[in-house]
Amino acid sequence: MKVLKFGGSSVGLPSRMIEVQKIVQQYQKPVLVVVSALQGITDQLEELASMASQKDGSYKKILEEIKYRHHQFIGELEDLLDKSSVISKIDTLLSELEDIVSGVYLLNDLTPKIHDRIVSFGELISSSILVSL
Repeated sequence: MKVLKFGGSSVGLPSRMIEVQKIVQQYQKPVLVVVSALQGITDQLEELASMASQKDGSYKKILEEIKYRHHQFIGELEDLLDKSSVISKIDTLLSELEDIVSGVYLLNDLTPKIHDRIVSFGELISSSILVSL
């Protein structure tokens, strides 16, 4: 089995994600693909978690930026088989992220487990996009 790891710059642009997909397709199955969040998203998720835990309501602005960036990214991908399906999946993940961060804000508490869960959304979203290509 081959394990292929692609970092944030490898999936930072729609054209690069398409290249990643082409690379993965060249390998015989089974292939395990590990993909990072889009470039810069992990930092935004860290900031989002920190702001929410400090009762800083402007965390919502960062959340909107994350949503916008992913929607824009998907919109620029011409090779998607079914954009509406991908958008639905991403919106479900973003809604879950919003719920978790809202809980952090309301409770004024950020445990290591919840922090890790928040930061994981970058990889969950980018891998969902890659799978849809």
